[in-house]
Amino acid sequence: MRQPSVLKPLTRQQRRVAALVATEGLQNKEIAYRLHLTPATVAQYMYAIFKRTGCQSRTELALVMWRAGKMPQVAA
Repeated sequence: MRQPSVLKPLTRQQRRVAALVATEGLQNKEIAYRLHLTPATVAQYMYAIFKRTGCQSRTELALVMWRAGKMPQVAA
């Protein structure tokens, strides 16, 4: 199995989308609403994020981001 990597750079918008998935568990429609995007655009971002990180699921993305220390700080 290929080891996922978050070392390949994500764009600023991809990082925003990945952070919402990883920290809040939001789905595409919820992310689209929050970021004022279309669900199709969010789906394209997710495809690119998975391709760049090697992740195959949202859960794996959150875990990889956490392990790499790339989780954004979330206010309590």
